[in-house]
Amino acid sequence: MKITKRIKTIANMVDVANKVYDVGCDHAYLDIYLAGKGFCCVAIDVRKNIIEIAKQHVMDSGLQDRIDVVLNNGLNNIKLTENDVVILSGLGTNNILEIIKNNFIKKIIVQSNDNLFLLRKVMSSRNYYISEEQIIYEDNKYYVIIKFEQGVKRYSEYELFLGPKLLENKSLIFKQYLIELYQHLTKVLEEIPDYCFEKKASIEANIKYIKMALN
Repeated sequence: MKITKRIKTIANMVDVANKVYDVGCDHAYLDIYLAGKGFCCVAIDVRKNIIEIAKQHVMDSGLQDRIDVVLNNGLNNIKLTENDVVILSGLGTNNILEIIKNNFIKKIIVQSNDNLFLLRKVMSSRNYYISEEQIIYEDNKYYVIIKFEQGVKRYSEYELFLGPKLLENKSLIFKQYLIELYQHLTKVLEEIPDYCFEKKASIEANIKYIKMALN
């Protein structure tokens, strides 16, 4: 079983938990890794074929006493306790926000495939703050993993776009990510017609933020 850098990074953000709920568990590799570290996990997926594969992997690991594999749509009909941690990895932001919107969750670890600005903004409006952020580069792709905890903290547009903890730490991988994002947005800006004022202004603002972060 291959444990990727992404799985290890997500797992390392789990400190204390009664149970870890892994929504969109895929093949349950994260759950197996966490169970090996002593955590109790619930691996959840809406796809029946994926659940069957996950069950087999859990059986092969010999960790059935620590991992429940459940066919379910997100967190529907699941009762969470105050000490549970929810992980949502490899899903889109809109899907993530929909899954967690009606649930009381103290700690949420998220790796979204898109629109991190929207994710941070909505979570902040729901009274979550960012306690940790990590960025990794794996398989020619950047992954940003964010840990949200309940609490009120307001962020600037600059922080929501690039991540307050990432900006604070400014790792080499983050700087590499910023350079590539700058190059991409600069090309996009050149292709936008002049009459698209709002779109151009939005991208110009993002480019300005990237320049600020690189200084």
